[in-house]
Order: sequence, then structure tokens, then C-alpha cells
Amino acid sequence: RRAVVRLRRSSLLALLRCCVAGKPAIGGEWSLIDLDGNLVTNRTFEGKWTLLYFGFARCPDICPSEMVKVGKVMDTLAEQHPELAKNLQPIFVSVDPARDSLKALKEYGKDFHPSYVFLTGS
Repeated sequence: RRAVVRLRRSSLLALLRCCVAGKPAIGGEWSLIDLDGNLVTNRTFEGKWTLLYFGFARCPDICPSEMVKVGKVMDTLAEQHPELAKNLQPIFVSVDPARDSLKALKEYGKDFHPSYVFLTGS
């Protein structure tokens, strides 16, 4: 049994060495546009925790139900831990900027918690 585990482990390590193309680029500077057409950057939310949700305005069911859950969390935090709620920012980032115009996102955003920031860009 130990020989099988070692063989599997060594096979996995060999596979990783063979097929991994480096580390992913995580973090860094970014800029997007909010619903008012303002530029929003990585510095906009400094000092706050962010809850990022990636979706699209034509999402029929998963996006809305999950975003409503985040809204309920925000309401609960505002009631039970207001200081924490002030430092938490839910953000929706469009993964379909070609179709998610500012007008489409504004209309979509009406159905969700008012603390959401909606962003789009390319």
C-alpha cells in the first residue's frame, strides 16, 4: 500500500512538473467602470473587505439567487455588526462587457441590495 501511495505521489509530482506553466498572476492593478461611468480602480476599495461576484446581466437564475443571499448577509451584518458592515463592499463584476452596457447593468442592479457596486469593462 505504501508503495502505491509513493508511486501515485511521485506520478503526481512528475505530472505537475511537466504540465504547470508557472504561477498565476494574482493581484495587481485594475480599473473598471461603475454605473455612473466613473473609473473605479483597485485603490477605490482600499481599507474595505470586498465580496466579489462575477456574473452577467442576462443570468437567468444562479446569479440572482446568489446575489440575494449576499444582500441578506449585508442586512444581517448591518443589524448585528454595523461596524463590520461599513467595511464590507459587495461588488458585481460583469464577465460579459460586450452585452452588459451601463444601461443594462443599471436595470439589472435595481433588483439587488443597494450596497452593491456594479462594474464593467474590458
